[in-house]
Amino acid sequence: MIFFNPIVISNKIQHNNGILKVKSFAASLLVHIAVVSAAFYLSISHRVELPKENPIMISLADYTPAAL
Repeated sequence: MIFFNPIVISNKIQHNNGILKVKSFAASLLVHIAVVSAAFYLSISHRVELPKENPIMISLADYTPAAL
């Protein structure tokens, strides 16, 4: 196919076309918006409840040295 020819791709990349740049920017922007909105939606709708753990209490007043 002529579209996958390296010379054609190189010419398309180097071609200074404002509409092509706007289309590329819009496509990139839409992909980024989709990824961010999907991550935001999944973080809100699927909350994970972590089990509550009992806190560890350490008191130096109850310290008794261990016998060696």
